[in-house]
Amino acid sequence: MITSFALSALLGGEFISSGDAKITSLEFDSRHVTAGSCFFAFPGIHTSGENYIEDAVKSGAVMIVTSHRPQVIHDGVS
Repeated sequence: MITSFALSALLGGEFISSGDAKITSLEFDSRHVTAGSCFFAFPGIHTSGENYIEDAVKSGAVMIVTSHRPQVIHDGVS
């Protein structure tokens, strides 16, 4: 298991956090997100993972990785 602070250090970039969280899984499909997941919001051919950030947060994501800063920053999500 890895923490959001440790994962963000490995990834680099800007880290916006309300605290450290234990990451239980790494997901790129919001339908697979469960409590403690880190959701990677990658751009795609037909759609962007950024369109599914809200779904991922509702499903329990504690960390979102994206190519640019999202418009909405959720409490409790890094």
